Amino acid sequence: IGIALSATGYDEPEEILHDADVAMYRAKAAGRGQTQVFDPLMHRSAVALMRLEGELRSAVTNNEFEMYYQPVVSFDRGRVVGFEALVRWNHPERGLLQPGQFFAVAEESGLANAIGWWAIEDACRQLVEWHRRFPENPTLWVSVNISDRLFMQADMVARAKAILADTGLDPTTLRLEFREEVVVRHGEQAIAKLEELREEGIRLAV
Repeated sequence: IGIALSATGYDEPEEILHDADVAMYRAKAAGRGQTQVFDPLMHRSAVALMRLEGELRSAVTNNEFEMYYQPVVSFDRGRVVGFEALVRWNHPERGLLQPGQFFAVAEESGLANAIGWWAIEDACRQLVEWHRRFPENPTLWVSVNISDRLFMQADMVARAKAILADTGLDPTTLRLEFREEVVVRHGEQAIAKLEELREEGIRLAV
């Protein structure tokens, strides 16, 4: 809920509705079930968020994202056994941005799915290349974080299968990480999707 107080002083009804809407946007960014009262600082923040959303749309179109891979090392085996794929935005003005600096806006604007699918495909292609270059380690795996919204996308399983088929990656070397909240919120529907993914051989991590 966004709240704007008439005592602040408005000349037109559209002005108070606009500020209440700005406060509502801030409330949404704070999480579920939140309320915010408008203050002038919010206006500047809202303008910055709108600008960031516009830049993010351009980033998706212009493919400004990069993937960084954090190695997972087995002390028992003494070698790298897998990688965690980490998305970064190579912003043309602000440099390399981490997900915490843009992903909330991506979720709110509906761009998170496009970024998520790009991440999954990029990670799969990279792992295929590593398998080719290092055939002595065919069990190398890659882990990709996915958003709740992407997980619950109607064609999620079909798209994941298509990427695996297109890249030629062994499904058992792909791990999809998701939040437990998606199962709590979506119940049987989410569990059914987990079963489908597992049947395809894709590994799952909570």
